[in-house]
Amino acid sequence: MVLVQPSNDDSIIEYDLKHVLIQTNGVWTWSFRYLETTSFSFPNEANLIFSNERPIYLDEKKGISCHGCQMVLEFSINEPKNFKNVIWEDEEFVVEILTHADIDNFVFDQPTKSISFDVSNKNQFVTTIIPLELLWNPYIVLLDNEKILFHQYINNGTHIWLSLKPETSGEITIIGATVIPEFPIIAPLAIGFLMILVLPFTKKFNLH
Repeated sequence: MVLVQPSNDDSIIEYDLKHVLIQTNGVWTWSFRYLETTSFSFPNEANLIFSNERPIYLDEKKGISCHGCQMVLEFSINEPKNFKNVIWEDEEFVVEILTHADIDNFVFDQPTKSISFDVSNKNQFVTTIIPLELLWNPYIVLLDNEKILFHQYINNGTHIWLSLKPETSGEITIIGATVIPEFPIIAPLAIGFLMILVLPFTKKFNLH
C-alpha cells in the first residue's frame, strides 16, 4: 500500500514487480489480469507482441492500452531474422522468418504453390513475411501435413505477415492460392479494367 499526498502536479510511482515477467527461450511472458484501464510500454526492440497468441504489430507506437484485460502477454527483444532467397526466372524474392526456433530445409515449390521449412523447436512463435508477388493469399498452413491455426495480420500491398506457434517440431508448409508466374499481382487489376471496357458493349449487343 502506498499513500500519495495531494499535489497539483502529476504523481508517478515506480516500483519493481518480481516474478511477473518470465523469460523462456527468448520470449518474455506475463499472465495479466486487471479490471481497470492499463497501458503497456515496450522496449524499442520489441516491434511485435502477442496477446493470447494473437499478433500486434507496434510499428511506430510505443505500446498498447486495454480496459478490463485478461491476457497472456508475450514479446521478444531482438528476435532472430532468417532471410531466405528464392530465385525464379531471373527474379529474386526474399522470404523473412522471425523466430527463436531453428529453421532448416527451406524450399519454395512452384508446382505445389508452397513454401516449406523445418522447425526444430516446439511452442515457438514463427512469423513469416512473404512477398505477394511470389505467393498469393489466401493460405493454408500445415504442420507435418495437418492443418494448424495461424494469423494473417499485415498486408502492405507487397508483403504479408503470417504468424503461427506450432505445438511440436516438424515441417511447416504454407500453401497459397496462386503462385508466380501463374497469377501476377497486376492480373486482378487488368481483369477488372477489361470488364469495365467490355460491359457497355455486351449491353449494347444483348438481343434480349
